Amino acid sequence: MQDFLKQAASQFGISEKQAGNATGGILNILKEHSGGSKFQDLMGKLPGAEGLMKQATGGGSGGDSGGIMGAVGGLLGGKAGNALSLAGILQGTGLKMDDMGSFVGKLVDYMKGKAGGDLVDKLIGKAPELSGLLKVLK
Repeated sequence: MQDFLKQAASQFGISEKQAGNATGGILNILKEHSGGSKFQDLMGKLPGAEGLMKQATGGGSGGDSGGIMGAVGGLLGGKAGNALSLAGILQGTGLKMDDMGSFVGKLVDYMKGKAGGDLVDKLIGKAPELSGLLKVLK
């Protein structure tokens, strides 16, 4: 995942930690909607991804910009906070509004390259906020 974080940070003008928080938040959304063995298959292809997910929920090493999903979820309670927050997650990482869709698209392309398009498409198909955003980008 480190190679993706470096590329994304450079392309979008954010720090690697911010890119990691955005990535972890997106992966948490995928997990929330799909979970199960297919999600675990994806995690097996993305070394370091679970750490990014923990960082995004505040379960990692902490820091001032960690815990974005946890903060939003805490305000609204559980899954309601997670479901609402794709834009909130991405805004909280310093991404510009114009770059949010491109960031998600870049992450999806990276995951497809590592885990295969069929697996990633199945997982994204279960996450309405992600699949909707990607449809708009096409």
